[in-house]
Parts: sequence; C-alpha cells; structure tokens
Amino acid sequence: MPAEMLQAKTWVVSGRSVTNGQGHVADLYTGWPACYQDDFFLFHAGGNLVFDNGAAKCSPSEHQSTTGTWVLNSDGSALQINFSSLTTNTVPQQIRGRVEELTPAKLVFVHTDTVNGQVFAIRYTYRGQ
Repeated sequence: MPAEMLQAKTWVVSGRSVTNGQGHVADLYTGWPACYQDDFFLFHAGGNLVFDNGAAKCSPSEHQSTTGTWVLNSDGSALQINFSSLTTNTVPQQIRGRVEELTPAKLVFVHTDTVNGQVFAIRYTYRGQ
C-alpha cells in the first residue's frame, strides 16, 4: 500500500528540478545551499507529518521542524501536503501534485505552479532512509 510505504521511511530530499512550459529543465538541487540538502519529511499515520530542517539549519533562528497534514489518494498517485505555518522557503505552505514514483527507496513528487501566466512543473526527489 502506498500510504504505508510513505510512513515506513524518513524521506530526505535528494533532488529538485523545475521544467518550464517550453520543456526546459533546470536542476535546482545542486545550487541549493547545504542547509536545504538535508531537509526531510516524516509521514505519520492519521495524516500528520513533520518537515524537518535537518542537521544544517540555514539560520540559527529557524525552527527545527514544522508540522502539517497529508492526504494520499487511494491508488497513491496524488498527494496533498498542508502546513499551518512554515519557517523556511524550501516548501510552499500547500502542495498538491502527483506521485511520479514511490518505492521503498525513492519518492518523486511533482506539482505545478503558475508564475506570470507560465506553468512550471517542480519535481522533488526524496530517498527513503
């Protein structure tokens, strides 16, 4: 079951890219500061989740973690994540998108965002630990 697979691991960010409307793909992960590259999600039963800033926080005043909720549809193809508040700019307050890949070792989640009329697909890749 996809929901149980999400709950079984700590999901550490391992990639982030964006594709614009013309199909151009830009790697956003390798240029990210190290303080973002160890961030992770913990999906808990009952729809609760924790986003943690990892060992390397970008600012000493940054909260270590933020709580929220998650909903995965029954076939595991669509995921929605909601945060009541965020103290980091690495993740939007609400994310809705499709699960492109989910295995015990890898989660790839894609959501779209529209900026000035142009649609961007943002792809997050996480490794399960």
